[in-house]
Amino acid sequence: MEWLGEVWRRLLFPFRRQQFDRDLEEEMRFHLDMKAQEAGPAAARRKFGNAALLLEDSREAWGWAAAQSWLDDLRYAARVLRKNPGFAAVAVLTLALGIGATTAVFSVVHAVLLRPLPFRAPDRLAMVWETQEMWGDRSVVSLGNFREWQRQSQSFERLAAFAGDGARMTVGDEPVTIVASRVSDGFFRVLGVQPALGRAFRPEEERPGAPKTAVLSYGFWQRLGGDPNLVGRTVQLDRDVLTVVGVMPKGFAFPAESELWFPLPDSRTDHYLRVVGRLKAGVSMPQAHSEMQTIAARLRQANPAENSGIGAPVVPLPEQIVGEARRALMVLMGAVAC
Repeated sequence: MEWLGEVWRRLLFPFRRQQFDRDLEEEMRFHLDMKAQEAGPAAARRKFGNAALLLEDSREAWGWAAAQSWLDDLRYAARVLRKNPGFAAVAVLTLALGIGATTAVFSVVHAVLLRPLPFRAPDRLAMVWETQEMWGDRSVVSLGNFREWQRQSQSFERLAAFAGDGARMTVGDEPVTIVASRVSDGFFRVLGVQPALGRAFRPEEERPGAPKTAVLSYGFWQRLGGDPNLVGRTVQLDRDVLTVVGVMPKGFAFPAESELWFPLPDSRTDHYLRVVGRLKAGVSMPQAHSEMQTIAARLRQANPAENSGIGAPVVPLPEQIVGEARRALMVLMGAVAC
């Protein structure tokens, strides 16, 4: 129980410091007088040592030296700032703005650069593009090439295509424009995310004449009332009536800001698709890139009229999403931190 008594004495020390100092000074004076009677005043002071230093050492042994030193520094700083109110106001405002800006920018950096993407094994996800001289290094993909990539590629577990689109529908009594995306079969499996309610699309739902279906984002489902029985019901999208087959988990949005997904029609042949794929285990991005360029060369030979000059670069999905923002965000983070 000795340690409990020690803790109790330390806890009481800040409230009894003056009494402690008086008791300690009286005890030190008593010992100094005893030694002075034995050897004389001068010899007693030399043997006893520096009384102020002994007093400070005793305070550290019995009290909270670090906390007391911090409080003393705080009191000194408060006195200095009180004497210079203009400087104090500028200093406080500068610190507030600096801390606020740093916190705000770090929140963006964390969300964009540091936090992993909300997909299963995002380091194995990649975008596959077409390259054409007139359109630049990364351009949209034709349906025919996408189907050939699916058939010939050995580096990807699965490839899926998607295309963003705007659509109008009625929410309550108000017509609203929403961000919709047309996606191929297996799109959600590629990303490793499955609906929280209901199911994803089936292959037959891409075929012409198939019943039209839709998967909703969590946020859009909430705007429609958040009714779990909405799965299986229909919604009006432009002139089409879609049956809701699923609702995605909260926070899922790919492509960015998408609120509704419906099957990709298997009829258009022009260049309008974006392609995402999941690498097989053990396959690196450079290996996948090399294979896709080989496939692109085969397609150029097989159909030079449609594929003249077309390549197929592979870009890691995190790099695709962050893009040029990485350097700008890091420079901005360094600037506000300074």
